[in-house]
Amino acid sequence: MSVGAGIHKREWTGTIGGTAVVLVEQSLSISNSRGDTSGDTSGEWADAHATPTQKSISFTGSGVTRNNSLLKSAMQTGSQAYAVVLTCTADDAGTSGSVISGDFFLDSFEDSGSVGELMQFSLSMSSTGAATFTDPVA
Repeated sequence: MSVGAGIHKREWTGTIGGTAVVLVEQSLSISNSRGDTSGDTSGEWADAHATPTQKSISFTGSGVTRNNSLLKSAMQTGSQAYAVVLTCTADDAGTSGSVISGDFFLDSFEDSGSVGELMQFSLSMSSTGAATFTDPVA
């Protein structure tokens, strides 16, 4: 995708902890931490590694699902880490088919009503390890 290209419609479908979801609104944030290598000889300027020493991804989204599995899981006291696989299924910028996957921690979850037989929800998640982005297969 070229810089500055607008995406008018983007939708992600996939699974969060094995529960099928459709995210119709989402925001993704990638954080890179630089490794400071400044020393006594650096003078006034900071020196740093060219590659990040730590990366993290967080995302928020709202969408629909067919059951209460995520709500039930969010309310339990066990692990809040979930395997996430999301595929971009609709946009006009040529990124349909891109896949984001990895293990993510469920930071927050909100049951926001229903549409017909579908449960509406909002959530925020953050990576608990390496995540991947795969380009669509041509």
